[in-house]
Amino acid sequence: MRKVFVLSVIIVFVFQNIKAQLMPVDLVCSSVASNGDVTITWIPKYSSLDFARYEVWYTLNPAMGFSKIAEVTDIAQDSYTHAGAAAHLQEAYYFVKTIAISQAFAISDTIATLRLEGQLVNQTYVQLKWNSLMPVLPPTNYGFYRIFWQKPNVGWVLLDSVSEPAYSHKVLPCNDNYYRIEMGDQNCISASAVLKVDRDIEQPPTPILDSVSVNDGQVIIGWQPSIAPDVQGYVVYRQNAGIWDTLALLEGENQRYFIDTTAKPHTQSYLYCIAAFDRCGNASADMGIPQAQQTLLLAEPVFDVCADRITLSWSAYTNMPGNLKGYRILARESADTEYILAVVGPNTLSYTFDHPLDGIKYSFRIQAFSESTTITSTSNERKLKVRKPPAPEYAYIRYANVVMNQNIVIQIFADTLAPGTEFHLFRSNPANGNFEPVAVLDSSSVNLPYVDTNVNVHKRQYFYRLAVIDSCQNTALVSNTISSVLLTNPTGSTLEWTPLEGWDIGVETYQIYKIIGVDTSLAAEVGTSVNSWTDEDIDFAQGAFYFVKAIERAGNQYGFREEVVSNTIQISPRFSIAIANAFTPWRETNNIFKPRLISFDPENYYFAIYNRFGQKIFETYSPDEGWDGTVKGKRAPSGVYVYFLRVLTNKGRYHEQRAAVLLLD
Repeated sequence: MRKVFVLSVIIVFVFQNIKAQLMPVDLVCSSVASNGDVTITWIPKYSSLDFARYEVWYTLNPAMGFSKIAEVTDIAQDSYTHAGAAAHLQEAYYFVKTIAISQAFAISDTIATLRLEGQLVNQTYVQLKWNSLMPVLPPTNYGFYRIFWQKPNVGWVLLDSVSEPAYSHKVLPCNDNYYRIEMGDQNCISASAVLKVDRDIEQPPTPILDSVSVNDGQVIIGWQPSIAPDVQGYVVYRQNAGIWDTLALLEGENQRYFIDTTAKPHTQSYLYCIAAFDRCGNASADMGIPQAQQTLLLAEPVFDVCADRITLSWSAYTNMPGNLKGYRILARESADTEYILAVVGPNTLSYTFDHPLDGIKYSFRIQAFSESTTITSTSNERKLKVRKPPAPEYAYIRYANVVMNQNIVIQIFADTLAPGTEFHLFRSNPANGNFEPVAVLDSSSVNLPYVDTNVNVHKRQYFYRLAVIDSCQNTALVSNTISSVLLTNPTGSTLEWTPLEGWDIGVETYQIYKIIGVDTSLAAEVGTSVNSWTDEDIDFAQGAFYFVKAIERAGNQYGFREEVVSNTIQISPRFSIAIANAFTPWRETNNIFKPRLISFDPENYYFAIYNRFGQKIFETYSPDEGWDGTVKGKRAPSGVYVYFLRVLTNKGRYHEQRAAVLLLD
């Protein structure tokens, strides 16, 4: 037994010595061929004593485990080529297991193949990235990656050496670009497969054509710069007899407009489109034709003397970005500033200008505008001088004043000397809406105050205009358009009012008046640029009434200086509730239990009392009535009761409250 034991010790000792000499190889390189085959290289660290074989293990995903793909029995072999690895498509991972005859083994570190990826970014540079070779590089590794690029007509050139697995290469992408990554070791080189980054064939998006507009007899084509980062310029096309001719080739990515000086936009409508081109010669695919836009052509105005109207007609505008919302009819009288005469919808291509002024030379243009109103296109200009029979000399509305907080009084100043005239008063809301007749006045009543009762002075601002009808039943004269002032309380203690419009000199100031009880006081005075005011001193428990007064500037052409008063509004007291948690019905004070309320609707009131068994013992619909502590005429026992209150506040909301009350002797 002792001899056997000694022999066992000797065998174990020898085995341990052999195992101690067995060391894993150092995996140092992996190289990927163009077809995806992989060659791995290692440095043996072994003693020939007891060597059996090398095993090569492989996987595409370390988390899924490795598979043995080869056995190498030649102890001197230091590399292996894995055919069919397809490592040009994804990373591959390898390790080498050294196995002794005794079945002892040692496993190397895992090495990955270098898989290079890249993409063209913003058509301006190539972004390269790749995976790490190993978590910890062997000491023989140089520690940096070398990026090679196949320069056209030159061959492979070294771009740079980096320590991190990423690199940006600014390059003109008009040709295909080829790259590879290498990592050097003292014994070998790790290399990726060659990566091809396709050349830029992306066509720049079609620029958004803002508008095609006419100005001073020339056509201005405006567009938004292309969002493509490599835009080189733009091509402007104009259609001629169904064929798209190149009108201009504009260099520069920031070009935003072009002026066509060869067009005659007062004779015909022209159709234009715009395309972008990049540094590689790629152009917008559709040439911008689907969003082509054409000039607005305003025809000659037609003045009907008998109808006393000017009729305007124009061509349709198509493909406006953001959708066509409508057309503005722009007018200028003689040398005056251009103004908006009217606004019509997108399907309307004509407008009748009723009752133009006699002797005035009108200029008209049509302006198409988008839903957002930020994009416009204007037509050619047309002019017309109006000649019509003599008319009364003046018609002027002095004010439109709110009275009795429910009606509007209009004071007119009109020429009543022209024989056979009558006066038509019109009202509109809003200002650019249609004017509707309010009253027909004669020369004996036109200059008397007129009360308009068919109004809601708390919800709308009204605009008034007077038309003087001559003996031929034609409109001879139209007055100024005067507005009322609408005062509102949008929130809290803030007041807002609509500006007064229509005085020829304008408003000098706005005065805000405050009414508490029977006292009226001037609370504030503000300039014409302000149309809101906040009462910082309001007592919400009391509330207050307010109205605004507009004061006319001095210098009215007729010598008037008016004041216009708005509607009166109330900032109501805020709803509040106070209710005791105990009461003593058998004493002189605190002997009736009921809530004290502010700002509520007494017609929507309910109050009830319940005993501890949930039985209703008292209820009332009158806020003046409370519980006197009795049940069916007898004193209720002292203790805890429950009350329920439901009331409609002055803001139109129901308030409910349930709580306990203690009845004391």
